[in-house]
Amino acid sequence: MKYYVAGVLLLILISGCIKISSNPTGGVVVSDIPEEKPAEQPQQQPETAAETDIAPVQTAPQENEENITIEEPENPNVKVVEIRDLKLYPKELKIEVGNTVVWKHKDRFQDRPDIRHQIAHFYNKFRSPVLYYGGSFNYTFTQSGEYGYVDVVFKDKDDLRGKIIVE
Repeated sequence: MKYYVAGVLLLILISGCIKISSNPTGGVVVSDIPEEKPAEQPQQQPETAAETDIAPVQTAPQENEENITIEEPENPNVKVVEIRDLKLYPKELKIEVGNTVVWKHKDRFQDRPDIRHQIAHFYNKFRSPVLYYGGSFNYTFTQSGEYGYVDVVFKDKDDLRGKIIVE
């Protein structure tokens, strides 16, 4: 059995999947080769010592859906769905064939600017890139039907599942 394990480790070593370096105590350290990081990552502010002593942020009371005002564009063929407080406003939208829907990321849930969203149709008719705060994605609907979609980052959250009904 130990010859089998030694042989597998030797094959891994030869293939270059791991690197071996010695540590100051004289032992051998085996570690994975680090993966490349994706090119697009949000820039984060460095945490200062003063920020670590601050108590958790208290969240403002949640707005009722009736109190949400959605910024409507001047073009009547463009409809807006806003993402705020980990919810879609409106969750269901009726439009006409040829209309464009714009999903706007305005989510600063608990004052966190690093929340990401990504909108995708259940059957891959459309899919947004990863959206950061202030970002948007639009899609023009050219056929009638019902188009269910989800925020794939929060796919288990019912408030981030929506439907576009094209008549």
